[in-house]
Formats: sequence, structure tokens, C-alpha cells
Amino acid sequence: MIRTRTPKGFTLLIAIILSTVVLSVGLSLLDVAYKQTILASTAKQSELAFYNADSALECALYYDQKFNAFDYDSPIGAGAITCSSTPVTNYTRDISDPTKHITIFALPCADGGSYATTTIYKYPGGATALYANGFNTCNAADPARIERGLKATYGDPAAAPGPGPGGSASYLIVGGGGGGGAGGGGGGGGGQVNTGSLALTGGTTYPIVVGTGGVTGVSGGPAANGTLSSAFSVTSLGGRGGSLVARDGGASGSGNAGGATGPIGSGAGGGGQASVGQDGPVMGGGNGGTGVNNALSGVSVGYAGGGGGGTGPSGGPAGSATHGAGAGGAAAVAGVSGTANTGGGGGGGGGSFGSGPGGTGADGVVIVSYPTGTIIGATGGSKTTSGGNTIHTFVTSGSLVIP
Repeated sequence: MIRTRTPKGFTLLIAIILSTVVLSVGLSLLDVAYKQTILASTAKQSELAFYNADSALECALYYDQKFNAFDYDSPIGAGAITCSSTPVTNYTRDISDPTKHITIFALPCADGGSYATTTIYKYPGGATALYANGFNTCNAADPARIERGLKATYGDPAAAPGPGPGGSASYLIVGGGGGGGAGGGGGGGGGQVNTGSLALTGGTTYPIVVGTGGVTGVSGGPAANGTLSSAFSVTSLGGRGGSLVARDGGASGSGNAGGATGPIGSGAGGGGQASVGQDGPVMGGGNGGTGVNNALSGVSVGYAGGGGGGTGPSGGPAGSATHGAGAGGAAAVAGVSGTANTGGGGGGGGGSFGSGPGGTGADGVVIVSYPTGTIIGATGGSKTTSGGNTIHTFVTSGSLVIP
């Protein structure tokens, strides 16, 4: 009798391969579907913000056209205006400027906050400019909040159109770093860092001052201090220069002290925004104080570290530095300069009295960021976009113009 062998092993192998292929395809489709869901959700939220802006704009148009509610001379007042059967809130009227009268109100949410704001400019010649900003959520502190704007103008074409409503913005202001001392000198201090937020006003030009970094000392003198940066009435001081004769580190613009010189003449670290500089050790240079990280530019950057101290006549390793500051120099090697536009202090030079030059402190920077679409046509600095925000970066002094 003839016996036959069933290829069970081969059949099992084919089944495993087919199952693996099906699973891989399924996972790929799931990943694509997930990404499409995220994109669809973002688009939906943006659409909701536009819808709310449109609702606010149409409400203002209705009251202006039917009741002349925002008349230059005789407005009807807040109590008579309702949108979607709900009285408006935060109603204000500014008549201090004889060239235009401004009315502002918000459309409230049932649980607090607002889902849209409207600004109306009325001119003596009859021209009208309406600006409506809509949001996808009533919570102003929600990091996922999206804002979209709409504009309508009409009336006397000879009358000048009003400025835009401006909008909220965040800022970073960093002073210039101090220079490093020469030949076993102390590291320069980091510039001061200030951050915050403000409301930018339409039709306004804001002056921006960017501080410069200090240079190394000459002829036995201390290194130069960094200069201040300023914007929006906020000032960030420059870091102080490192010493050559005393070999102390320079203080930071924020007030953190530089370290003291070592027992036999090694350079100390400069103070940083976040911590003081290290005293000079028996051999080698002291480390610079730490700065801070900030991502307002769209990427995380280290700012305002203190420069490392240079080695003295006894040698040893040079002082290290972080957050944009320069390390110290060993032997007769020059100290490292701070990274451009970080406000980091320069490193102290290495070697005996005055032999290795110190590094130059880094210039400061001013950065302004606001949600894209909330302020239209602003100019000044280097203008980029990242993560849904428009960013103005000033590496030299200039002006931020809000139309």
C-alpha cells in the first residue's frame, strides 16, 4: 500500500506569513487613520473659531445697519445689544480720540468667558471698520485655544480705515552678556532674562532695543559689561565683565554674583540667570553659573549662562559653561565667546596675567510671538512661523509695527 505525506508544516508557514502581512497592513492603516483624525480635529476647531468670529461680525453689522448702534455721536449703549438672544458683555466705548470712536464688546459663554470679541471703529466722515475675533473654546487659558479673525469696512471711502484690533503676544527679552577677563581672568556674567505677555495695540509702533555683548579687557583692565535690551517698558540688564586683576567672575544681569578668584589666581565663573558662578579652585577655572531654556523662538534655546573662568599660572582644567556662555581658556588659550544672541557671558582667558584673551559676551535678543491670524500685517525683525504662532526675532535694535 502506498502512503502519502500531507505538507502540514508548509501550510502552517504560509498561514503565519499571511497573518503577519495582514497585521502589518492593519497597523499601517490604523496609523494613517489616527493622523487623519488629528488633522480633521484641528481643522474642525479652526472652522469653529471662524464660525464664532462670523457670528460676532454679523451681529455687529445687524445693529450698526438697522439701529446705528455704534454711531460716532449717539450710540444706543450696551443694554440694547444682544447676540443670539444673549446680552453682550465687557462693553466699553473710548471717545478720547476725536479722529475715531471705538466700541468693544464680547459674546459671552453660558459658563463664563467669551467665544468672540468685536471692535468697531467709527469716524466723523462716516467710515466704519469692524473687527471680530472668534475662539474655539471659552477658556482663555486653554493651550489648545484657536483664534481666528474677520474684518469688514464700509462708509465714506475718503475716510481713513481704522487700525486693527491688535492682540495678545508673548515676549522674551535678553540683555547682552559680559566679556571674559584675559589671562586667568573671570568669566563674564550672563545678561538678564525677562519673559511675559501683553496686549499689542493696533496702530502702534513699539521701539525695540537689543543689547550688545561686552569685549575682553585690555592693558590690565576688566572686560566690558554687556548692555541692556528693552521693549514694552521692560528692561533686561547686561551681564558684568569678568575681572583680569582680581580674576573674579562678572555678576549676571539678574543679580547672581560671579565667583571669587582661586587661592593661587585661577579665574572664577561668571554668574548666570539661574545661579551664581563658581569660585576659582586651587587649580583650573571656576564653572559659569547656569542660565535658562526658553522655546518662544519655536525651538528650545539656552540663554544667559555665565562664562567659565580661565586657568591661572598653576594650570588645570578651564571652567565650563552652559546656556549660550563661553568656556574658559586653559594655559594661554583664549576664552570662548558666547553663542550669538543668547546673552551668554564670555569665557575668561587662560594663562598668566593677561596672556590669553577672554571671550566676547553674546549679544542679547528680543522675541515676540502671537497666534498666527490674530494680528495681521505686523512688521519688524525677522518674521517666521512655528507651531501655529507668528514670531518676530530682533537680533539688532529696531521697531515692531502693529497696523
